[in-house]
Amino acid sequence: MKLSEFRSNPDLVTYAAKLFAQPKFKALLEMLREEHPKNYVSPVVTEESASHKLGRIEGYDMFDANLLAAGVTSINQNQLPPPSFQPVQPDE
Repeated sequence: MKLSEFRSNPDLVTYAAKLFAQPKFKALLEMLREEHPKNYVSPVVTEESASHKLGRIEGYDMFDANLLAAGVTSINQNQLPPPSFQPVQPDE
């Protein structure tokens, strides 16, 4: 199942959001973040080991982002406030 498919099911998103609100699950997420590969120093760094570590870091980040995204619904563009950007006029 893809993340978009999961997030299109309100029952699954509601379940995930409730799960994320539980203190024990929050503790599990905190432990996973502490175990992130970026938190460890490699004893010997070669080009190959650095590439391997970067791949692990990117994979870990993707997992974390997808896991957290499972508990939120997609943003409806109609619910966003209108842009309030006003161009700045240069001083003359």
